[in-house]
Amino acid sequence: MPPLLVLSKERIATEVRRARERAADDVIWRRRARLLGLDCFFVYFDGLLLTLASLHFTGVLAQMAVCAGLLMGNAGPVAFAYVFWAQENS
Repeated sequence: MPPLLVLSKERIATEVRRARERAADDVIWRRRARLLGLDCFFVYFDGLLLTLASLHFTGVLAQMAVCAGLLMGNAGPVAFAYVFWAQENS
């Protein structure tokens, strides 16, 4: 019985090269996504620490620390995710 699909050696080499390129791109993308996750975590964690540290401050400094900590904790990871999304789609 003859084979159903016969590919030339050039076509096979091209497909293998494309598969390797896709695998390399996937590794790079996963690394970038992992680094984004770590960045988001540390911005959130820093905001949490700043918010908790504001309990030991007084006056305007305490208010600024609470606001900055909440902003970092809530909006920081979203901003990192938006920048990542914008870079991927440009």
